[in-house]
Amino acid sequence: MKRLAYHRFFVPVGLLCLVLCLYAANFDLGYFSDDFQGIERYQRMGFQGLHGNYDNAFFMPFSFWFQAAEIQLSTSYPFVKMVNLLLFWLCAYLLYLIAKRLFNHYASGEDTARITALFFACSPYQTEAVNWFSSQAYLLASVFSLWALWILLRNKQTPRTPYYFSLLFLLALLNKEIALVVPFIALILLFILPKNEHPPKGWILGSGGVLVLYFLLRYSVLGSWIGGYGSTIHLNLSPATLFAGLSAYCAKFFGFYRYLSPDIRKPFAVGVVLLLAG
Repeated sequence: MKRLAYHRFFVPVGLLCLVLCLYAANFDLGYFSDDFQGIERYQRMGFQGLHGNYDNAFFMPFSFWFQAAEIQLSTSYPFVKMVNLLLFWLCAYLLYLIAKRLFNHYASGEDTARITALFFACSPYQTEAVNWFSSQAYLLASVFSLWALWILLRNKQTPRTPYYFSLLFLLALLNKEIALVVPFIALILLFILPKNEHPPKGWILGSGGVLVLYFLLRYSVLGSWIGGYGSTIHLNLSPATLFAGLSAYCAKFFGFYRYLSPDIRKPFAVGVVLLLAG
């Protein structure tokens, strides 16, 4: 039994079975409000909608293309749900590989990596991204972001590593702007590894080139450097607003504060941030 538990296929197959079991009851949910709007848009415009960014204020060309192709294949909710689950499973497995690489110098490295992937897969806050067709961009951005980080951290490094990383980083950005944090996460993770195990430094220059290309593409399509919710949101540098948002997100993902009484949510959120900062 122990030999089976540490077989190389045990974790990917086990994570896939876990994900399917966790979300099996949700196959009958059906689409949500934003999903219908997206499906109608892809059916009406087809792939031609890419030329006009599907009349959208967000710049997500890869997600638009991916979803348009998906809808051409089938509009069945179980089909779309399975696509989301496979993307989610891939995120969990890539996270396992990254954690395993970071902790492989410790005796408990394998177990730590498994617990990390398990926590990610079982977190209730993944539900929206997994169930909503309109949230598929988050899954795609996460897959390419984690894949890029894995390429950068893996044992096998070649002179082509920076090019692979840059390509995956660009694909992540073309799904959702949340991928802008990938180079910063990479810098933090590389501090954990010994310097003699770091990848070629070309990835830093490649990241800069990708960012320049991304914003040029964004400007050419949207006509502005800032899209989505606009400059009033994305360029809001109010310390109070930033701290409130950071506190809420940290408490949400690390403290599950949405399940607490409304009377103690705010002080709990602040406490979580101070605890993490310490």
